[in-house]
Amino acid sequence: MKENSPNPKLNETNLLEFALRLATYPGDSRTQNAQLLPGQIPDQLPVDIPFPEGSRVLGSLIRNPESITMYLDTHLSPEQVLTFYRQRVQQSGWQTTDIYRPHRGGFMSSGSQSRGGNETFYQGLRDPALNALGSSSAWGDDDNRNRSGPAFTVHAFPGRGNFTDVRLNLEMNSPLPPGPQPPWRGHPSRNIFSSMPALEAPEGANQTEGGAGSNPNSAHANATLEMNSDLSTMAAHYKTQLEQAGCVLTEEGQNGLLAWNTWTLKEDDEQWHGFFFILKVLDQEYYLYMRIMSDNGSKATTAT
Repeated sequence: MKENSPNPKLNETNLLEFALRLATYPGDSRTQNAQLLPGQIPDQLPVDIPFPEGSRVLGSLIRNPESITMYLDTHLSPEQVLTFYRQRVQQSGWQTTDIYRPHRGGFMSSGSQSRGGNETFYQGLRDPALNALGSSSAWGDDDNRNRSGPAFTVHAFPGRGNFTDVRLNLEMNSPLPPGPQPPWRGHPSRNIFSSMPALEAPEGANQTEGGAGSNPNSAHANATLEMNSDLSTMAAHYKTQLEQAGCVLTEEGQNGLLAWNTWTLKEDDEQWHGFFFILKVLDQEYYLYMRIMSDNGSKATTAT
């Protein structure tokens, strides 16, 4: 055999070693006795990580016990994956520093939901508003310039076929981000729309965002949908997405050309109440409306 000729007798060990070299590089300070786990998630993760129902596990890369990346395929869209993790990990105490993140909730216009993106969550941070009251947190500890703690990053992008390529990176000793700047006059303290579930059109339909509005404790949005389908099928499609986003259904119904449901949603230790309806206005056209209100908003409304 020539010195540089192909080796047709590579065994599984050789292939794993080759894949591991592709996934790491010399000099990476995180890499210590790295391992590849094809088709597996580590038996014991340092923290609990949820996975979308029906996901297919491709494998994991363990750089060291505190640096792990997991690879998944899912039928959820990239935006639905990000919504799933925002809801689930924030219920477990993870927080994002992106308090002014763009409008990601509400009705997604057709063609916009498949671009994908990523988001990083941290443990040990607190709501920036608490720092103004003198509460201590890792975020507000300006004297400690070498702060570190657990960080969890979700990457979700269109993959092959109808799957979304999901990569979950867990770093148990990651540098914590710098604290946010305090809100300035005229700037909202939070983006209510980011708490709304992101709802996408069925395949083959054309969904167009309409108007939207918000106040400190509630938000609403509407859209139009063009598709040749019956009302029950459309209502079931959006109900499934609401449930995938972590909404707990409380009531639902259908009467003539109108279908509706109500639900609750917990995010960032705050309870939200939601309402959704879909109205068939023409043979192939629907009107969609969604509204959320926090417990704080409900109490304020009741008091007045």
